[in-house]
Amino acid sequence: MTDDNDLEEIKQLIEQGNEENKELTKIPVNAIEIVEKIKGNLNNLDQDFNYARQNIMQMIEYGNIATEELLDIARQTQHPRAFEVLSLMIKTLVDSNKRLIEVTKDKKDIEKEDGPSNVTNNLFVGSTAELHKLLKDLKKN
Repeated sequence: MTDDNDLEEIKQLIEQGNEENKELTKIPVNAIEIVEKIKGNLNNLDQDFNYARQNIMQMIEYGNIATEELLDIARQTQHPRAFEVLSLMIKTLVDSNKRLIEVTKDKKDIEKEDGPSNVTNNLFVGSTAELHKLLKDLKKN
């Protein structure tokens, strides 16, 4: 009799385990959603590029305004430190302009990484004797 009770308990535990596993398997993992997220990240590249480019351009504009003001201050005071700060500002503007060009170049490089757009394979179909004859004819011409 105890064997029947043990079997019933085992059956109940198995059923409980199956019910718990059913709840765990209800979590959907959809490959299409993952692919869409990846495609969304590629769209983010354009958004990120435009955002970074606008920020860099805005900082260059602010830098130009600050450079003009620093130039006026340096001329008026004739202080060496004012000219030093002015030269650092000019260097920073040059670096910002270089970075603007690099951002554009980086975006083009990332877009090129998709792979070759044109693949051309030339294939000769024939025997080695025909190939030899073709090469001789090409050599004569």
